[in-house]
Amino acid sequence: LRASARLAAGNLLWLAEPDEARRFAGSLRALNPKARLAVSMRVDFGQPGVLEKARGLAEAGADRLLLVCAGTAEAAVQDLDRFAEVVRPALG
Repeated sequence: LRASARLAAGNLLWLAEPDEARRFAGSLRALNPKARLAVSMRVDFGQPGVLEKARGLAEAGADRLLLVCAGTAEAAVQDLDRFAEVVRPALG
């Protein structure tokens, strides 16, 4: 954490919940207010809560979302297309 803050290289949290991302973002930005944070999240529109999770992570301080899709390539493309159409515009 200190090294990435010092170098302004940013950090990646893997599959973190919004509360964890918020705590981490606070610690990171206390060391370097310009440090960037990416957080990965699963994207599966067969499950509820994709928009809420993305919004929660963005509000928690994630600068970027790394989208993780499971299943076939076709299903992943469909989920990513839907994310781009529905979720991304809602994040501002």
